Formats: sequence, C-alpha cells, structure tokens
Amino acid sequence: MSDQITPLKSSSQPETIRFFNGPLSQYGLPSWLVYVLGIIGAIYLLNPTAGMIELIPDITPIIGNLDEGLAMVLVMAGISEAKANRKNRVAKKANLAAQENPPSPNLEM
Repeated sequence: MSDQITPLKSSSQPETIRFFNGPLSQYGLPSWLVYVLGIIGAIYLLNPTAGMIELIPDITPIIGNLDEGLAMVLVMAGISEAKANRKNRVAKKANLAAQENPPSPNLEM
C-alpha cells in the first residue's frame, strides 16, 4: 500500500476561515473598495427607510435574512481593513522615527 494519509497540520485552516481572517486588500482588492463596501453594508443594516430597500424580503423562509448577513460581513471586512491599515501606519511611523534617530553608540567606559 503506497498511498499514505498525511495528517493535517494544526495550523492549517479551511479556506473560508483564512479568507475572513484578515484584510481583503491582501487578496488584491484596493483598500478604498473595501471601505466603500463596508459603508454600503452599514447603511444597508441601518436602513433609514425602515425596510423600503430590501434585497431579499425577511418574510421569505430560510433565506430571508441572508442579505443582512452579507451586509454584516461587509461591515466586518471594512473594520478589519481599517485595523490593518492603522497597524501598518503605526509600524511605518515607528520605522521612520527609528531611521531618523538612530541609536547612539554607547561610549561609556
């Protein structure tokens, strides 16, 4: 029997979990598009017209709330993108500060 089953690595995750595990810009989407989709999702969830704009009516059995679920995923993607961009900006600022002010050599004897 030459076929051996290799065990899954403990760090391997299903593709869907890896997709929602970080910002969507790492998959090639521009950050501005992710922000726009997040804002559209938030507006859809808040829906100031009290249900006048509804992609799938909530009264539809089983799939009635899928549009709200998708809107929530868009909002979460926007939040994830904002957190990642903030982390990157802080890291860049720290790198620039370290480059401008290199540590002085210790000349004490």
